[in-house]
Amino acid sequence: MIENANKKLEIKLETYVDKWQTYVTCQGAQPNPSRPTSPNHLGFKAKLPDIKLAEFHGNNLEWTQFWNQFNSMVHERSNIDESTKFTYLNQCIKGSARQYLTGLKGQASDYETVVISLKQQCGDKKKVT
Repeated sequence: MIENANKKLEIKLETYVDKWQTYVTCQGAQPNPSRPTSPNHLGFKAKLPDIKLAEFHGNNLEWTQFWNQFNSMVHERSNIDESTKFTYLNQCIKGSARQYLTGLKGQASDYETVVISLKQQCGDKKKVT
């Protein structure tokens, strides 16, 4: 009976060791051809480093670069509600560009209002601030 329990424990331990070795392999170590190398095979997901959202200080020449990043990371994401998008935008807007947030409370309806204002005012490269 003890021998049977030890065998089960040994099999479980081997399974965990295999999972760990696969995880290490997926993190950059040399692959072992006798083991699967896909992190999805064992339910692992690759963790990319966090990307800090850029700040926008009102310089119209920097608007396109800012908006491209914000658009792909926040604005186009359907799993983020409008008030949370507003919060992210509010954290990114600095300096003279903050004038477009004045008086707004961060409600869902405020988000589209701010985005439209920023695009109209800051997206115009002729208006360099």
